[in-house]
Amino acid sequence: FELRVADPEGVLTSEETEALTTRIDRGNDDAETRGRLCCVLFEHWHRQGDNGQAFAFLQRGNDFIAGTYQHKPNDDTLLTARTIKTLDARFFEQRRGWGDPTARPIFILGMPRSATTLVEQIFSRHSAVAALGELRDIGEISEDLARIAVSNRGYPRALTASTEDDIKAAAQRYLGVTEFMSHGSARFTDKMPANFRYLGLIGTLFPNAKVIHCRRDAMDVCFSIYRHNFHGAHGYAFDMAALANYHRQYERLMAHWSDVCPIEILDVDYDRLVDDLDGTVRSMLDYCDLPFEPACLDFHESTRGADTASWAQVRQPIFKNSIGAWRAYEDQLAPLAKALAKPS
Repeated sequence: FELRVADPEGVLTSEETEALTTRIDRGNDDAETRGRLCCVLFEHWHRQGDNGQAFAFLQRGNDFIAGTYQHKPNDDTLLTARTIKTLDARFFEQRRGWGDPTARPIFILGMPRSATTLVEQIFSRHSAVAALGELRDIGEISEDLARIAVSNRGYPRALTASTEDDIKAAAQRYLGVTEFMSHGSARFTDKMPANFRYLGLIGTLFPNAKVIHCRRDAMDVCFSIYRHNFHGAHGYAFDMAALANYHRQYERLMAHWSDVCPIEILDVDYDRLVDDLDGTVRSMLDYCDLPFEPACLDFHESTRGADTASWAQVRQPIFKNSIGAWRAYEDQLAPLAKALAKPS
């Protein structure tokens, strides 16, 4: 069923929708399975244009799945505050010249569903760039540095106890892994969206790296997350209040990095990317000191796999129908809009 509705042309029969609804109501499956089945029905009814029934299943499904996670929004808030306080301008000034001077890495980050996959697919078409996908190495390095520092404070505070030798060794570890994966390409991309949390570490490891920050309208990106049936480390994604708080903390962090991070960050707006693909691609390549190659505009012709929720979109020419998609559910999403408007 999930594969069927993932197909842009996929629909369910009336018998199938009735069977799925009955199965969900019986409650014989675990909460996550019932939640996933509800999301299947959301996609079906969304395609049928029955927005009331569609959103009812979406919210019910997310409520089921949210109960299986132990996500605590206050932890996101505390981590953001701790990061801003710890990794300030003075922190970077004291570590000027640390790390590795290479300019090979191109970090593509932002909220999930903000076009990070699309941007990486564009870069993957460039002859000088190896697209390495969502690498977990930066997050793992943050944990390892905390252990090396013999600190129980964790990231980011343990980073203040790391020595210059620790940082250089960590940079070499990362470059060793990516060298193997990129087969010696002049440049490579690391498209882990959540690396926005670790820009303090990235700026220390690779002060000459490039960082492309993918931005998207808050309601558009949060609705896209809420409807896309995430798995794994996205416990915030299934509750509107938690999702809005996660987005507010992300905005706080990116504003902070813009002020203090030694790397000049390039902001790429989703709406502009959709409206002016040629101009935006040229600006990204120019920022990365790469010559323009026309193949980058034909990202949808790439045979490269994309192991994310955006796998279907990057197989198609760019389209605009996701801009403002949340307005079809404006009344139902009022709690999300209200939560996004809260002060951080």
